[in-house]
Amino acid sequence: MQLVTENIWPQISQSARESGNSHVAVAYLGKGAFDQLPLTAGSVLVVDASEASVVSGSTNPFEILRYLDSGVKVFSRSGLHAKVYVFNNQVWIGSANVSENSRFNLVECMAHSKDQSVVKEAIKFVESHALNPVTPNYAKYLTTIYRPPRVNNKSSENTLWIQRLFDYEYTAEEQEIHDKNSSLLEAELESGDYFVDSVRYEPGDTFAKKSIIGDTLIRFQDKWVYAPVRVLGKAVSYVDDSVLIFVEDQEGARRMRLATFENRLNNIGISLRSREYPKKADIEKILQIWRM
Repeated sequence: MQLVTENIWPQISQSARESGNSHVAVAYLGKGAFDQLPLTAGSVLVVDASEASVVSGSTNPFEILRYLDSGVKVFSRSGLHAKVYVFNNQVWIGSANVSENSRFNLVECMAHSKDQSVVKEAIKFVESHALNPVTPNYAKYLTTIYRPPRVNNKSSENTLWIQRLFDYEYTAEEQEIHDKNSSLLEAELESGDYFVDSVRYEPGDTFAKKSIIGDTLIRFQDKWVYAPVRVLGKAVSYVDDSVLIFVEDQEGARRMRLATFENRLNNIGISLRSREYPKKADIEKILQIWRM
C-alpha cells in the first residue's frame, strides 16, 4: 500500500488508459471527466447521478452521455461519497472526484495498492452499488435540469504575500485603532501563545486592497525575515488615510536571516519581492522553507 499525495491525476489517467475493463465508484463527475478518466467499453462506472447532484452541478450529465456513447456501463447511486478506482490489478482509493477542481486546485490524497485481496474487495464494492443503470434517455433528461457549478471568485481564495516592513510610528488615531481592534481580535484567539499585531499601509497599496482574512503574510525588514502569520482583518484610519492590517502572531516565533531566506527562495526558483504569490505550488514551496 502506497500513499500518493502528488501528481495524482496524471497517474490515475494513465492507469485508466492502459487498463482493460475498469471498475469505478466516484461521487461526482465534473466537466471534462471523460477525458480525465478515459474508461474503455465494458467498464463499470457508479456515480451519484441523482437529480439533486445534477441540479447542484456536482455531476455533469453531458459527461455521462460521453461514457454511455463509448460503451461504459453507468449506474447511479444516490448519496455515494466513495472514490474507488480499479484498473486491472491495481486500485486507487481516496478523496479525488473526477473534476478539474480536483486535478488543478484541491489537495488530494489517494491510497494505491496492488494487493489482490484489496483489488478484489474494491471490485466487489463497486459492483455492489451497480444496481441502478443510467440509460441514455435518462441521461438526456438530466441534461435539461443540469446547472453548472458556481465557480469561486479568485479574490475569495487565500493566498500568500511577502512584504517588506519599514519603520513607522503610528499616529494617535492609528494607535487607538490598533489597540481597539487588537483587544477584540485577541479575545477570539483560543491560545495564549498568540497575539495580534498590525502593519500600516497606504490605501492604494496592493496588499491593502487585495489581501483578505485567512491570507498568509511573510514580513521582512533589514536583515531579518519573520515567520508566516495569518491575516485576521483590516481597519481604516480616515483621519490619516491609512489601512491597518491585523495579523495573528505567535509568541517566540523564530525568525530567519534575510540572506538565508533569499538563498532558499532562489533554490526553488522564486525571487524575493514584495508581492502576492497566488500559486498553490509556490505557496507550499515557500512555507516548506520554515520547516527546514
